[in-house]
Amino acid sequence: MKRISPLLSCLLVAACISWSSVCLGIPRGAYINRANDYYSMGRYGEAIRYYDKALKISPNNYRLYNNRGNAYYKKRLFDRAVSDYDRAIKMNPGGAEAYYNRGNAYYKKGMYDRAASDYGKAIEINPRDAEAYYNRGLARASAGNPEGAIADYTKASELNPADAETYNNLGNSYARLGQYDKAIRDYTKALKIRPRYAGAYRNRALAYAETGRDKDAVSDYTRVIEINPDSAAAYIGRGDLYGKTGGDEDKAVSDYTKALEINPKDAQTYYKRGRIRSYNGEYDGAASDYHNAVSINPRYTEVYLDLGLLNLQRRKLKEALNNFTRAIEINPQYDMAYNDRGNLYLTEGEYDKAISDYTRALEINPGYALAYNNRGNVRLAKGQYDKAIDDYTRALEINPGYALAYNNRGNVRFAKRQYDKAIDDYTRALEINARYAEAYINRGNAYAAEQDLARAVNDYTKAVELDPSNARAYISRGNAYYKGGQYERAIQDYTKALKLNQSDASLHFNRGNLYAFTKDYDSAIRDYSEAIRINPGDASSFNNRGNVYVDKGEYDKALKDYTEAIRLDPGNAEAYYNRGHVYYNRGSFKEAAADWRKSIGITPRYEYARICLLLALRKVSKEDYGKELGTFRNYVEGEKSDAWVRTISRYYLGFLKEGQVISEAKKGKDRGKINERLCEAYYYLGEERLWNNDRKGALAFFQKSVETGVSGLNEYVGAQGMIALMKAGKL
Repeated sequence: MKRISPLLSCLLVAACISWSSVCLGIPRGAYINRANDYYSMGRYGEAIRYYDKALKISPNNYRLYNNRGNAYYKKRLFDRAVSDYDRAIKMNPGGAEAYYNRGNAYYKKGMYDRAASDYGKAIEINPRDAEAYYNRGLARASAGNPEGAIADYTKASELNPADAETYNNLGNSYARLGQYDKAIRDYTKALKIRPRYAGAYRNRALAYAETGRDKDAVSDYTRVIEINPDSAAAYIGRGDLYGKTGGDEDKAVSDYTKALEINPKDAQTYYKRGRIRSYNGEYDGAASDYHNAVSINPRYTEVYLDLGLLNLQRRKLKEALNNFTRAIEINPQYDMAYNDRGNLYLTEGEYDKAISDYTRALEINPGYALAYNNRGNVRLAKGQYDKAIDDYTRALEINPGYALAYNNRGNVRFAKRQYDKAIDDYTRALEINARYAEAYINRGNAYAAEQDLARAVNDYTKAVELDPSNARAYISRGNAYYKGGQYERAIQDYTKALKLNQSDASLHFNRGNLYAFTKDYDSAIRDYSEAIRINPGDASSFNNRGNVYVDKGEYDKALKDYTEAIRLDPGNAEAYYNRGHVYYNRGSFKEAAADWRKSIGITPRYEYARICLLLALRKVSKEDYGKELGTFRNYVEGEKSDAWVRTISRYYLGFLKEGQVISEAKKGKDRGKINERLCEAYYYLGEERLWNNDRKGALAFFQKSVETGVSGLNEYVGAQGMIALMKAGKL
């Protein structure tokens, strides 16, 4: 704004001397000359003193009022300056200078409309005054009238086409209107006139950045730095671009660092550098920058928010809570701080506090779609499915393109077993974002739940293609392959998932299950053992490794594992059930009966355990067997069931004959399921023959059970055990 400076009226000494015959010993012209000299030297107080003396001699001299007004202007005494310009205008209404100068004073007072009016008066008097057009352009721009400013700057450039600042400000006005191409054109004109015009380079850099021409913007900021190495703003602007483009984060940090060397009290630049460092994983450096920012500006709420997010990521939850709370204390209307504190509470399982914070964020900002989505997440975690759906739906009403909300609503519908609706939501999320790997996984899960394994596998495969580092995609596809009987492919996918996350005990556990199912017992044992090493408190891994040891005939190891599973989880009905079978197959019927009683006590509807308890008690105590048979009869009569095991129960209660049991086992088209049922049927028929002292018939049924080859069943192992005990003469 170089033009906002007063015009000094030219006072010819000779003319002044001719006006005054008496000057109290000093000629009037001498006062004027001395005042002008002091003004030129910047000694405005002395200039005013001598203008005062000259005005006592010539009180009607409008030029003296104009010039004294200029001196007041220089001393920033704008009201006095305006008063003097008023007098000059009153004495000489046809003079442009006083209007021009009063316009300058009004501009400095922030009275832009009055300033523009005075510049207009000056232009009426002198239509070729480029300076007046320029200054009126400044006033109009400051008053929020960029269109008027453009008209004035354009006229000024026509009158003075060699003025770089006019083109620079013309560019600023176009930029304010979002007409960046025209702005760039005018900044370029300014730079052709003045090649080392750092301000024009900086402004053009800003316009380039707005139009996505980041490389050109970086080049202009670099030129500013070459011209003015101490331009902190240029380093900051270039740093912003390096941080935006991706891959140049180190350059961004370097530029922000240089800016802070120039201005070490710039809280915003510390904040910017902290954000880049946080993105780069330099958490200690980021935390240091955030702390520096708030030490400079203790009320910088955005910094507290990002510091809280950083501490949340570093699992420094107490510090994160303090950061979010401090941001709220500074600004109780800070919706984002409530939202992020809600996220922390959600992470910690403090669901009611999380809901309270999300609700407060929504009271402040009812259009905050993210807060609705997050509150939906809490309600999903609490099992409040309908309320969760309401929140996700509200988020989608606010933002129909919110893919995450569609995905999350799909998750609720999946939890409600509304698989078709879930698929619709996941599909909508993918229509919005075709690269949304998690939505493909989730839709795949919904297809798998509907037994549409081909579509499920297709979705999981798409997720793998989009994100080859997504272990969940491999696990889910592995599960689908397992359900479809493609066990080798399932194992391959679990192996890929484990390469991504070797320390995930559940992955080792699941792959161990697959190895066990495919009878690769040694590999299964290795996986279960690794799962145990990672998580020594996992009862399920001990239980399943015990199952494999049983399949390998290593019963002592199996007993040890089942016992450890029970120690870790005394409520593990399956471990008691399995250990009972080992005891039973070794002839320890009393111990078997005790374990099966425990299993039933934990899971009263465990019908297989009830049948097995009857078998053990037959060999321990006929009296106890009789009592348990009555209990068993009452249970069967009181608990309705269509499960296959009920066929065995009804046989033992005398409601079915052997042939009927075998016929029931053979029903259906799934050969694998038929074999499993036959394995069980032959075993339990053999036990009944043995109870009825038909050892030959019992042995035949036990052998048929083994011949099914379904080695993963307790009944298969039990048949082997019975054969061994019979051959050893222990039964």
